Amino acid sequence: MMQLVEEAVEGCWIGFRARLPAAGSEIGTVYAPPSAGSQFAFGRSSVETVIDIGLRSKGWHLVCEKGGLRRVMMNLIGNSLKFTSVSKNESNKTHVTHYREQKGYVHVTLREIPALDTPPGMIKVEMGVLDTGKGISKGFLKNQLFHPFSQENPLQTGTGLGLAIVNSIVNSDSVKGHVDVSSVEGVGTEIRITFNAAVAEEPPQGAEIEKLDLNGTRQSVTMVGFDDDTKGTALLRDVLERYLRSWCGLDIASPSEGKPTGNILLLNEDPTLLLKAIEAKDTSRPFVLLASSRADAETTGIAYDYERLGGFCRIVYKPAGPNRLRQVLKGCVFFLLFRETATASV
Repeated sequence: MMQLVEEAVEGCWIGFRARLPAAGSEIGTVYAPPSAGSQFAFGRSSVETVIDIGLRSKGWHLVCEKGGLRRVMMNLIGNSLKFTSVSKNESNKTHVTHYREQKGYVHVTLREIPALDTPPGMIKVEMGVLDTGKGISKGFLKNQLFHPFSQENPLQTGTGLGLAIVNSIVNSDSVKGHVDVSSVEGVGTEIRITFNAAVAEEPPQGAEIEKLDLNGTRQSVTMVGFDDDTKGTALLRDVLERYLRSWCGLDIASPSEGKPTGNILLLNEDPTLLLKAIEAKDTSRPFVLLASSRADAETTGIAYDYERLGGFCRIVYKPAGPNRLRQVLKGCVFFLLFRETATASV
């Protein structure tokens, strides 16, 4: 289930970015990043997409309607990106200014929620998509939301089938779930899907979440670039801190006198500290760089230069879920362990 959510978010995000007129050509712009003057050039974009998955110590291997739920999530995420993001060709200039200043987010969640009526061997699952987009009017929300071929703005692109399909799948005999929708115009929309799913009797090896405190030593992480005071960045920081502590068993180390103190450095979009480490030929700490732009030659070149010196650096492309982030952090911890062992042997 965790992999399903991560793949649905990434697939929708890449497809949406590739189609943006503001980004340049229709297809492939994600992999050939836009010019420096574009809204979607390297660095923070107006809208942060955050994957927020709750921790299950036994893993997220469940028996459920995989194909249908993937379709549900892709429809919901696609709608949120469509109505929350800003493009240069938006006709309403006041609207554009408002959402650029807001710098909102799309928040995708997966949770196990307590329920007294859940049958034995099953858990109640909640999947949600919350955005800070344009919202839905009360009249449309009440009377037309799940009607096929119905759109609040008839001039908007699309067929108007997205939420009708979502409602049909969730209420089908194979899912037997429930859809809850709340929305306020100009504030945003929240849609939550709840359903029962069976826990896999024999989850695959390695399904359980293990902490990364190798040899009983807890490593520390300093997070850099998460202080721009926007709601999207604040949400991203909160979710990442939870992953670091709960999923990975790592400590958060605050900077001291403006300098990072952690064993591992997690950078949000800005490779400045990595460049300084290259200049000083300091490869003592591993770096993880979160980046929105994919296949950016400058960014990959910086990471390559650091590794050529003997350091460890990995680029994690947004939006990133806990599975991918944990694998990269595991590599960081092994790097620190290797350096410690090598130093002790010398």
